[in-house]
Amino acid sequence: MTSLKLTLVQRIGMTIALLVGVFLVVGAFTAWSVKGIQAQTHQTVDTDLAQLVRMAAVQENLLKLRRAEKDISIDLLMKMERVPQRIAEWKQHGEAVTAQLLAAIEAERDPALAQMLLEGRARQDTYIAQVGRTIARIERHEILDQATFEEEIQQPVLSALAAEARISQAIEQNRRLTEAGGERVNAAVYQLTWLLGVGLAFAVLSGLALGGVLLARIRQPLAQLTEGITRVKSGDLSRAVQVRSEDELGRMSQDFNGMVDALQAMVLDVRLAADSITGASAQIASGNLD
Repeated sequence: MTSLKLTLVQRIGMTIALLVGVFLVVGAFTAWSVKGIQAQTHQTVDTDLAQLVRMAAVQENLLKLRRAEKDISIDLLMKMERVPQRIAEWKQHGEAVTAQLLAAIEAERDPALAQMLLEGRARQDTYIAQVGRTIARIERHEILDQATFEEEIQQPVLSALAAEARISQAIEQNRRLTEAGGERVNAAVYQLTWLLGVGLAFAVLSGLALGGVLLARIRQPLAQLTEGITRVKSGDLSRAVQVRSEDELGRMSQDFNGMVDALQAMVLDVRLAADSITGASAQIASGNLD
């Protein structure tokens, strides 16, 4: 099987590309997780919490509506001239409750909560219709005393109480859903923080591992070259440097080995020349003795 031949520059480039790839994967996962958290936060804040505010406004106007009803009764008892003003206030709060309940029902996504609100609205509509007929009789001066008014609204008041109870149940259920949504957001944030830490740790460890491998691939040939140069300086030309790759460092090792081979050949030629000179000198010396 043919091994992949990479230059040193290519190895460095590949290492950098792998590191960038790891960080991109971590970044993409983080972006995906943040998008999920944003969607959950939108559900909790923009939907559940906004609905809770709507229901609280409904409950507040329900209380104002009942207070206006009591004020009408008291003014009838005291024979005061503010009865028309109290009637106007009652109508105003009744219209506000009806509109706010309709908006809350349209915005509600939970079927159980929507059913609670529909039941509360039905009872509230019954209250407003029946008490409205009684108030119309007051405006026509057919009812002028408190006792008659209280007798006329006894049954509608029961409907109002039932509506208030049902709407209170819906508010409590919505509060629990909002709290559960907040807990889910917190859990998602915690999970994202944990996973992001793991991802960053993996990226750092991967970078260290890849850097360590690359450094070892660079340092080992350099150490061998340094050792070979030291041997050549001391006159040892017997060993060549081991060539482990075909990159720039491998070619340097091959060139170094070629240089050592040339030096060995040069030293051999010098020795042969020296031996020849020594032999010739010996022959000349022996001829002179003859």
